[in-house]
Amino acid sequence: MLGEVFRIHNLILLWSSNPQKWGKPPISFMKVNMDVAVYNNKSGFRVIIRDCDGFVRGGCVGYKGDHSSIEWVEIDALVKGISMACSFNFDHVIF
Repeated sequence: MLGEVFRIHNLILLWSSNPQKWGKPPISFMKVNMDVAVYNNKSGFRVIIRDCDGFVRGGCVGYKGDHSSIEWVEIDALVKGISMACSFNFDHVIF
């Protein structure tokens, strides 16, 4: 089935020293996850949107340059996640 084949290409493996298990959202919901990293006053983030089957429906990465506070980068990532969910017209979203 095409959906199963395409799903393999949407698999993203990320390695972390503090792995956390992703939990599926309820049926008909999307889940937006955001990760932020700050190192040497440089910062970046990633946003990924998955459906209840774990299928990637959207995502992005961003580089924010000089930020002294991880909280501001987290806010930037949240705003980007909200913007993406709105642009895809998702009605039921969990952050």
